[in-house]
This record gives sequence, C-alpha cells and structure tokens, in this order.
Amino acid sequence: MTTKKDKDLDVVDGLFHDMAEDEAQHGKLRANDRAALGEVNDVAKQAALRARQELLEQARQERLAAGKPSVPARILAMTKDAIVNRIRDLDQLFPGKLAVQHRKFEEESVDDLRTLLADFEAQLGDSAGKP
Repeated sequence: MTTKKDKDLDVVDGLFHDMAEDEAQHGKLRANDRAALGEVNDVAKQAALRARQELLEQARQERLAAGKPSVPARILAMTKDAIVNRIRDLDQLFPGKLAVQHRKFEEESVDDLRTLLADFEAQLGDSAGKP
C-alpha cells in the first residue's frame, strides 16, 4: 500500500531528477530552478520537523502507557541552566535529531524544559548517555 509519505517522496524525487536532467542538458541551474529547489528543501525540512515531533509525542505516550513518570527524578532535580546545557549538548551530539524550532531555551519555563529534555532522551534512547 502506498502512503502519502511515499507519494510525497516520489514527487520530490521526480523534481530532483528533472532538475538534474535539465542541468545536464543545459548546464548551470537557472534562477527559477534554484528557487524551486529552495522551496522543495524548505518543505522537506518542515516535513522532517513534523516527523520528529510525532516521534517525540509517541515516546511520551509510550512512557505514560508504561506507567513511567513523564519526567525522571534526575531531570526534576536539575537546575534550569543544567537542563538548557544538557539540551544544547544533545543537539550538538545528534545534529538534526531533536525537534526544536527555536533555540531561546532561557525564555521557556523550567517545567517545559524538563519535559523537552525527557522527550529528547526518550527519543534518543541509550545513545543519549544519561549523565
């Protein structure tokens, strides 16, 4: 069964293929091709972000269904600065894996940051290396 995701990937693949053929036949990409490529890239980034957010929510639901606390005690014991530093460390260790649209963590509440860190560590599993 073909999913919407498969169809979307087929469309993107087709666009890249057509642009590659056009470049091979006519040389350098034209301005409108570069613009179209930029739009496709933006759409792909947004789709990846949505997929990561869905994975985070799935991890949260699995923890709740298993009766595990939403936020582990060791994260509850961390200061806001320690949580922000841990999130940034994970983001550097696993570039592109964490679904964060902003980087202004200091503006977030400590409870939101605790939940965010718990979700990240759950998504990354054992590879996150709990402190």
